[in-house]
Amino acid sequence: MRPGQDYQPYESGLLHDVFIKKADLSGPATGGVWPGHAYFPDFFKPETVEWWKSNLQSFNNIIQFDGIWLDMNEPSSTCTGYCYQDERPANSIKYKLPYLPGQRDLEIQALGLDTVHTSLNTPSGGHRTEFDVRSLYAVKES
Repeated sequence: MRPGQDYQPYESGLLHDVFIKKADLSGPATGGVWPGHAYFPDFFKPETVEWWKSNLQSFNNIIQFDGIWLDMNEPSSTCTGYCYQDERPANSIKYKLPYLPGQRDLEIQALGLDTVHTSLNTPSGGHRTEFDVRSLYAVKES
């Protein structure tokens, strides 16, 4: 995140609403990465795919490339689920799971399970969470 620094991918991402949302849908969910806090693109949204292609094209116009190394092709995070306490939902999916796969907290080095992908609806009319789609993120990005 680079608020107030005129960082075009950040500014246009906010403008086009391309980031994974907090559980309460009030704004993008924050993750931690090596240079600081970040928002992750929601590649399930068609608008995000167009935004991603546009940013890659803009970068290619500056420095021509034939391919890129996608080192962070999944929403891994240095924060455990949530970087900010006010983003952590009171009644998290995490505490409703019938079991923990591998006996491991699923939010360690990852976005919170309750973060939301707003273009994917559930049968009841809600939105799919990170818990629902985590394993598909890299596939959608590519």
